Amino acid sequence: MSFFDFVFSYKHYIGDNPRRQVFCGDYPHNVYMNFAKILRELRNDKKMTQKQLGKMINMSDSAVRDWETRGGEPSYVILCELARIFDVTVGQLLGTEDLY
Repeated sequence: MSFFDFVFSYKHYIGDNPRRQVFCGDYPHNVYMNFAKILRELRNDKKMTQKQLGKMINMSDSAVRDWETRGGEPSYVILCELARIFDVTVGQLLGTEDLY
């Protein structure tokens, strides 16, 4: 079971904010796409390339690209490191909490 599966198998978020519209049974697509969008937005806000981010977390730029475009999912340890780098919570990074 992946971290995404663990977190969202017990939660059901609804609301006006598209980042919070995660529905049981349909959550993987919504969560992964929100995570990808949020990661890209945070990275661009810091004017950081995929290669620079990858180097900061000891991953390749292709791993970062996969997370941002193909719905790949980082490990829990990497999620925590990304949250630390961008000064957000893991919930904000996953889109279950408002970013700003």
